[in-house]
Formats: sequence, C-alpha cells, structure tokens
Amino acid sequence: MAAAPTAFLQRPDERTPAPVAQSWQRLEDWYAANVPEVLKSLRPGVAEHAFCEIETVMQVTLPHDVKESLRIHDGQDRYSHPGAILGLRLKSLSEIRNGVEVGRKDFRDEEASDVTASYEEYTSFPCDAIRCCYGNPFWLPMAGDEGGSVGIDLDPATNGSQGQVINFGNDQENKFVLALGWAQLLEDMADELERGTIVAIRDEEGSVNFSRAGNQEQGIWWYYRAWSEAKLPSVFQCAPPAEFAPDIPGLAIHDDRANECRTLVERFILDMHAYERKWLEIRPIHKLGKSCVSESPTGHHATGTPGNFNEPESPMPTCEELIAAMGPIRESIDRAVSEHGIAGIMDAGGFSKFITQHLSAGFREHDERMEWGKYRKDGVADWNAIVGRYCTPRKREQRETFVQCYPLRYDPARDQVADVRQVTPEHIVVYLQPDGSRVTRFHLLRHEGRWLIDLKEETTDHIHFRKVSV
Repeated sequence: MAAAPTAFLQRPDERTPAPVAQSWQRLEDWYAANVPEVLKSLRPGVAEHAFCEIETVMQVTLPHDVKESLRIHDGQDRYSHPGAILGLRLKSLSEIRNGVEVGRKDFRDEEASDVTASYEEYTSFPCDAIRCCYGNPFWLPMAGDEGGSVGIDLDPATNGSQGQVINFGNDQENKFVLALGWAQLLEDMADELERGTIVAIRDEEGSVNFSRAGNQEQGIWWYYRAWSEAKLPSVFQCAPPAEFAPDIPGLAIHDDRANECRTLVERFILDMHAYERKWLEIRPIHKLGKSCVSESPTGHHATGTPGNFNEPESPMPTCEELIAAMGPIRESIDRAVSEHGIAGIMDAGGFSKFITQHLSAGFREHDERMEWGKYRKDGVADWNAIVGRYCTPRKREQRETFVQCYPLRYDPARDQVADVRQVTPEHIVVYLQPDGSRVTRFHLLRHEGRWLIDLKEETTDHIHFRKVSV
C-alpha cells in the first residue's frame, strides 16, 4: 500500500466553500469510521434564540457560517478527547462567550496598566493580516486546549479579512490565517482527513492524536504555515506589508505650558537618574554579573550580562567576559579543583555530581552577595516618592517592585527634550531626542491644576509605541 501523501491539498483560489452542513456530514462520516469517540462527543446544536442574546451581550455579529456550525454542533463534551477541529476540542456557544469575556477583561486590564507587554517576537502570516498581540476582545475561540486556540478574527489587521480563522493563545506567538472563514476550514479539514494527509494516531493506551502523515510525532499545529500556504488565495498570501504613518499626535507648542511640561520632565529624569545611581552604589549589580534585577513581595528575578550588548556601537561580550560575569559560581568551582584536582573530583562521585554540587554552592554565594530582600522596601519607597511628586495617581505595575538596571534607564545627558506637542487642552506629549532607533515620549495630563506625567512610551520604528514603566 502506497504511503499517504504529506503535502496538503492546494486549494484553488476560485473555489467557493461548501455549505457548512455538507462539510460537517463529511467530517461525521470520517469520524464514525476512524475515531468514533469524536462523533459521540459532539453536542446537539444550539437553540436559535441563543444567538440574539449572545450577540447582544458580546456586542458582535456572529458570521453566518459560525452560526450554521453552532446550529449543527454546540461544541463537544467538556472533557472529551481528541478534539474535532485539528485535534482541538470544539467549543460551545457559552464557552465562546466566556472566552471573549476573558479576552476583554485582559484587554481592559492592559489598557488601564502603565505597561504594555512586548510583542516584538510575534509574527503574522500573511504579513500584517493578524494583529500581533497575545489576545484581542474580538477573537472568538471556536476550538482549543491548554496550548492555544483556533478561532474567528473579527478585528483583522490591515491585510486581513473579516471573519478569518486564526490561531492564538498560549504559545502561539507565530500566528497564521488558516482559512478565510469557518466554512472553508471545515471543508479543508474534510478534504485532508479523507485524503489521508491528516491522520489519527492511536497509542497503546487508546488515546488519539492528530498529525500530518509522514511525520506523525508532531501535532498538526506544527504545520500551520504549510496549511496556510496551501489553503489561502495567492493574492491574499502575497499582499505587500501595510504602510503605517508615524504616530505623532497633536501640534507643536512653544508657550508657557510647553516650558512647564519640559521642565517637569527634565526634573523627573534628573531625580530618577540620582535614584538609580544611589542604589547602584549601594548594590552594584553590574559587578555581580547582572544587567537587571527585580524584587517583588513574592520573589526576585535577575537577568542578563552587564553592558548593553544590543546597541550597534557596543561590542559583543567575549567568552572571558561571560565567564567573569558568573563570578562566585566560577570561584566555587575553581576552589574545588584547586583542593582536589580533576582526578579527585571524578573519584569523589563523578563530574556530574561535582558540577551540580558546586553550581549550587556558587548560586547560594551569589544570592548572598545580592542580599535579596535587604533593600526592597527602601528602594520601593524611594521610587514611589519620586513618582508621587511627578506622576498621576494611576495604578503602577512597579509600585511594590524594586528594579535596578545597568546601564541606567535615565541619563540627563542623553535624555534631552526634543519636542512638546498638545493633543488636547488637558493632554500634552513630551518627546525626547532619539537614542539610536529608540524614541521615548511622556504623556502629561492636567491634574488638580498642574501637569503630571501619566505614561511613558517607547518605540523603535517610530510607529508602534508601547507603554513602559516610568
């Protein structure tokens, strides 16, 4: 018997998706013959009156093909396995609503926060078809598990299509348009299951997982890119990157308000610089092999090698510099080698045991030098005092966390005010001189008769600004 093909069927650009009911019948027939437990787990369709209620609550209009699918199957039983949609469990209308509500809460929390998560590693295929973020209040999770979801995108990016099917959620930094609509996805799934390109693998315990024929140890999500390339119209795939205008709100001003706001930002930078220098003298993290440390009430975290090695003018660290940054860990190992010699270390229980023992000792000594917890309360108090003088009383993510960075985040010689712009009579934006590719700006609001810093934002492309802690 010939081996099943591994390449996905190339969908003709002109092909119109079949009716949802027809595709579901094909899927049900395949599941009945190959994975009957999936068929048994599919729930009856949702009542018609539920759509109006859900759409009112969610403030969205469900696409026609999504409604047709839900009329046939209102998801799968909650703990059923495997899932009916590329191995992911089909969700009910109430679960879709819950997923949207969670997404909207997360969105509101991020809007209210003074910090925006970094999405620099997120990608979209096709280019600029999907908004590169973790979640969106207008993404409807149609199927999913702990590892992520597949759903309907009602808020596509510039090159996207309303109602497109995308992947999102946990561990889904690389996002793909899988189909232009739910009806197309169901039809494409039926095509690939009947053809044998997607196969069901049943293990010794009877559990079933779906994969692509020819490389069956990997889940189907490993092949989202290949799926998209086979299923999307060529014109849609090859759309050029979207053009974005620089985000420069308001009009430049040069009056007394501009001077007042300029002076406020300059003084804030001076005080923050003095604060950072004070604490770097007390605890010189750069001499302890760290570029950033943070201590919160629940624990501490340290990252990096000292020096800003990402800047073009800064040399990459040498091997010797990286080893030196390990500090006490290296010293602990050197002492053991000096006392016992390599042969003695091996005789004492093997190299693996030696490494584990002395790395642990090195880390303990490193923690002692960092003096975790000793400075957090005073450092946090100093930071909050400065923020209290210069900033609005909004909730700050760093309000209980002591953060040290090297190089310093604030430098009066570098951070010079370049431009002051009025957005509204109560909102002014102060721009700093560009630092390489990075541009920083402060949003100031009128509060109780005076100007105060509300938010700090940064960008490296002069277009997409993200909020960063002051």
